[in-house]
Order: sequence, then C-alpha cells, then structure tokens
Amino acid sequence: MEIFSKKRGFVFLDALLSLGLASIFFSGLIGYFLTANQTSGEGFQRQQALWSVQEGLEALQTIDFGDLVLTSVGSLTFDGDEWLLGSSGPESLASNISRTVHVEEVRRDESCLITTAPSGTVDPDSYYLESEVTWTSLQGHIQTITLNTLRTQWDAPTGSCFGSEAARVSIDISGASWYGKKQLRDIYIENNGTSPVTITKVQMWWNNTSTMTQVYLDLTKIWSSTGPGSPLGEQFSGTLLDTEDIAIAAEDTAEIPKIQFTDNMVGSTLTFYIELGDGSYVIAENFIPVEGS
Repeated sequence: MEIFSKKRGFVFLDALLSLGLASIFFSGLIGYFLTANQTSGEGFQRQQALWSVQEGLEALQTIDFGDLVLTSVGSLTFDGDEWLLGSSGPESLASNISRTVHVEEVRRDESCLITTAPSGTVDPDSYYLESEVTWTSLQGHIQTITLNTLRTQWDAPTGSCFGSEAARVSIDISGASWYGKKQLRDIYIENNGTSPVTITKVQMWWNNTSTMTQVYLDLTKIWSSTGPGSPLGEQFSGTLLDTEDIAIAAEDTAEIPKIQFTDNMVGSTLTFYIELGDGSYVIAENFIPVEGS
C-alpha cells in the first residue's frame, strides 16, 4: 500500500506539472498572437498614414499654380477629376488619421537664393508645399508623418528669378490708331510681372516707302531722327532702333502715344518689335491700325 500510494502521488504531481507547463505555454501563445495581431494592426495603420501623406503632397502638385493660396491649415477635396485646396483643416481620413496641408511663401535674396531673412523678397513663382498626417496608435501614442517639397512655376514665371523679361511682357495693339494719317498711337506695353523690365530697342516693319522720324514711350522721346538713340536720320521699314533705355515698373503699363512717319500710313500692315534689357524680345505681328481723328 505504501509503495502504491507513492506512485499515485508521483503521477498526480506529474499531472499538475504538465497542466502548469501547458498553461504557461498556451498563455504565451495567446500573448504572442495578441502581440502579433497588434503589431499587424499598427503596421496597417502606419501604411495607411504613409499612403495618405503621399497622396496629400501629390495632390498639391497637381493643382494649378495660380489656384494655390497660402494656408497653414489647408484641406483637400477631390471634385470630379481634380483636387481642390481649401483653407480649413485638418481633414479626417480612414483609420482615425487626420491630414493637414500647408502652402507657405518662399523668400529669396538679391541673387535669387532662398533665404529665411526678413529682408528677403517674396518669390511669386515659388511655394513650399507640405502634407502632414497625424494619428493615435493602438498603444495610445500620437504619431506624425510629414512630407514637403518646393514648387516653382518654371513655365510662366512672373518674378525676376526665373525666365526672361519677355515672359512677363505683352504688347496690346487692339486699339492701335492713326492720327493725322501719319502718327501711330494707342499701343500699350504691359509688364505683368513683379519686377521692372527695360526696353532697349525698337523695330518696325511696314509695307510702303514711308520713313519713321520719332518714337515716344509715355512722355519720353526714346528715339528720334536727330537723337536720342541711333541710328540718326529718317529710317525705313525694318531698321533696328537703339532707343534710350526706359524701364516699365512692375505690374504697370506704358503707352506708345506717338510714332511719327513722313507719309500717309492708313491701311498699312505693321509688325512691332521691342527688345528688353536681358536680350529677350516681344513681337506683335501683322496688324492694321484703324484711322483715328
């Protein structure tokens, strides 16, 4: 009996130990699956956040440059086939993610290098774009991802740091008129940029034998057969005139109030060319001024 009782005792103890070890094993296994599941959830949430922040930055880059406005709490809306920028954010996305987009000004120094100095000039052709997402992880921690880039409108600059002076200038010949049959008026040169441009040369072509004797810009005589400018003397069609240099201020319009000819010019077909300080040029081709008073 005594031997039998000891064996039963050992068997009972083995069973308890086995149950204990099994309990520890299954607890660990359950903990592993819970941790793995939580890790998987965290990874999925972070992947969603990364996709959302990338989408935000790419969306800002698709919006027309002229439709971008400065905003520190912007939001995005997809309308039909295009993204629209709003000024109120953040926006709520899936997986408890919030997104805010930012559009900020860029300042440049006299050499057109980006600067943070208050003395820098705001560049009308550049913006800082930023997309930021924020979310709370499954463990209760606040997470943030931010992406940013510099965007510049290289194709149609209005400032002085990109492109030519000619890119900022247009010639309006829609109201060009003859006065006294020999005097051309009402041509306008528009500086659409944010920095001055300088006119240095003028050239005209016309289809008759008349000669040119004077050119005015606003109230200034910039070329005459007797000076200022060169060459001297009355000039035939196609002569390049080296005029007195004259600047047109930013976002300003200058008038050609008088180009004087020696003979009747009514009905003539004209081409008008101006050359600017950086060597670029603007041309208005094949127009026929109307007859004025």
